Amino acid sequence: MNIIITGATGFIGSHLVQHFLEKEMAVTAFTTNARNARSVLPDTIHILEWSAPESDLIRAIDKADAIINLAGAGIISRAWTPSYKETLLKSRVKTTERLTALIHRSTSKPAVMVQGSATGFYGNDPEKTFTEQSGQGIGFLPELTHKWESASLPVTKDNVRLVIIRTGVVIANEGGFIDRLKMPFRWFIGGPVGNGNQWFSWIDLRDETGAIDFLLENRNARGVFNLTAPQPLRQKDFFALFGQAVHRPSWFPVPACALKMALGQRAKEVILSSQKVLPVKLLKAGYAFRFPDAKSSLQNWFYENR
Repeated sequence: MNIIITGATGFIGSHLVQHFLEKEMAVTAFTTNARNARSVLPDTIHILEWSAPESDLIRAIDKADAIINLAGAGIISRAWTPSYKETLLKSRVKTTERLTALIHRSTSKPAVMVQGSATGFYGNDPEKTFTEQSGQGIGFLPELTHKWESASLPVTKDNVRLVIIRTGVVIANEGGFIDRLKMPFRWFIGGPVGNGNQWFSWIDLRDETGAIDFLLENRNARGVFNLTAPQPLRQKDFFALFGQAVHRPSWFPVPACALKMALGQRAKEVILSSQKVLPVKLLKAGYAFRFPDAKSSLQNWFYENR
């Protein structure tokens, strides 16, 4: 299989590259910065800048069996100023619009496109259980993810099977969310944020890559899929399990008001948000989670890497 990945230098994208190379698949990365991509990605993948001639990009698409679109600036890494919100929007929506236009102009269409998204689509609700049938929430993240997903829809008119993945918090021994947890726990000041009762929907990195691979291969899979473990839990319970995995207590809660002062809207919509999200369609399609519960995921990661 020949696969194109956008966002290949990101946390999930870089692990997908390695996953597919281990399966001896051909991988091409579409990127805004070829020099940076070449410095962090394996030498065996083909790299094309978005600034390359359109004919080169279309030629690569003509050879592709599948496209995985994960391109987008980091959600939590910078303050949500008006200008950065515009960056978050453009880096996702404009990139996806260009990608779908290139697919339309290509001679040979890929069989499938996996479109990145996030559980942020559902917004914040401490009482609801969200499935793929749930509607869009209220806030910046729901609006951002809705526009991102919508930008991918034109490929269906070109008979490309479209799979939209709404991913929860991805757990691994390093990178992403875990990197933000390590430091306070290392210094014995780790603990939940706010009251810790908000629902926390997560997925092990190995299930994230496994599920994406599964959805690529399953020709009957199309539409929206929640990529979250089947056992969400309260945030305070997740933090307690993380503390056990790294042999540290989880006893130092971070006041919600302090977070809101420091991070503003990011705190409200990302860190303090409550989302109980279930992977109903993924389970029904037959995907078997390697790590359905947080305890086994965390212990496996940190036992393997001690």
